[in-house]
Amino acid sequence: MIYKQYVSILVLGIVLSLTSSLGCSRTALELMDVPIIPQSTKPFSLQHVENRIIQAGKMLRWKMNPINPGEIIGTLSSRRYSVTVFIPFSTRNYSIFYRKSTGLKYQEDALFYGKKIHKRYNQVVSDLHEAIEKELLKPPATVLVEEPQKPPVISPKEPKAPKEPTSMKDLEEWLREKERERQNSSGSSSTPSP
Repeated sequence: MIYKQYVSILVLGIVLSLTSSLGCSRTALELMDVPIIPQSTKPFSLQHVENRIIQAGKMLRWKMNPINPGEIIGTLSSRRYSVTVFIPFSTRNYSIFYRKSTGLKYQEDALFYGKKIHKRYNQVVSDLHEAIEKELLKPPATVLVEEPQKPPVISPKEPKAPKEPTSMKDLEEWLREKERERQNSSGSSSTPSP
């Protein structure tokens, strides 16, 4: 009788430990060949897709490192865990694959036929996927090219037209000025005699 109780308690302990360890574990989320649908008839360039994926990751504090054309390694680190994913992409689709992690209880499990990991991993990968989708839905940035400003046209200085007198006082002043100009021009053109 005691033996049966001992075995029952042992089996119950094993079942509880298995279920408790599986409570936080999930199958690791891996997204494969997610289609990229451009908002216009013109398909995106590979560089455009790369820029949008990097921008999406940066918005969520991922460090995004392009390693080859069409391949990015993304790493998210916090005090409790770190996640690294591999993101292959083309102009038509992208994928997100688990690469490595720390602090998220990763294990490959033959019993469950897949990769088991803490549910936090699936959350951060899902958030990254949503951010990439939002970035790819944005219209391509239009580059505004400013027309060069034309330099102002500088005309040669025209001599000021003499101010015409409007009153008797202005007329007298104008006549004196003309007399001075005539004397200066005649005095400078003639040479004094010895």
